[in-house]
Amino acid sequence: MLIVDQTAERNAALQALMKTHRLKKEPSRVRDVYRPFWLGKALYRAETRGRQTVDGTVIFLADARILSWSIIGAYQHRMVSDMLDLRDHQVNFTVRERDPEESAEVLEPLLTQEELSTRSRLLASRRLLARSMKLGRIVFCDDVEYRLIYRPYWEIEYETRRGGTDVALVSRDDILVRKR
Repeated sequence: MLIVDQTAERNAALQALMKTHRLKKEPSRVRDVYRPFWLGKALYRAETRGRQTVDGTVIFLADARILSWSIIGAYQHRMVSDMLDLRDHQVNFTVRERDPEESAEVLEPLLTQEELSTRSRLLASRRLLARSMKLGRIVFCDDVEYRLIYRPYWEIEYETRRGGTDVALVSRDDILVRKR
């Protein structure tokens, strides 16, 4: 199973949760959870303002349980050969083959790669990429490479200020995935 390397500390995550929710006592129940994501790589060809042709790579993450999709890297003039290790591309992201802890819960993917709206999401992000990289006429390659990976989380059950209980899913890596 391909698992993203953990970069966050458990105590720091607990302290951040306590501060965010203004908790009086530290949460007592913490479980390890692994959530599936589709890691995708798409090649593109674009033009600079001087009409020079530029090739590059876009790396994105798509949640395999809900339709949440985000670009984590867009690289001009660079073909990313190993999308499972993006540390050379200014992203602290490493994925290795290993087994989860015995007590951990591994969530199953609900979406197949065919159900992802990759093409429409890439086309919708053309304007963002064009502005941020000063490019024009971005055309994406039809072949998109996918890998199923698992990101580690802590499932933290805590007592709310009103006396009830709630559950927070806190990421153990530092890759932010936000819906756009």
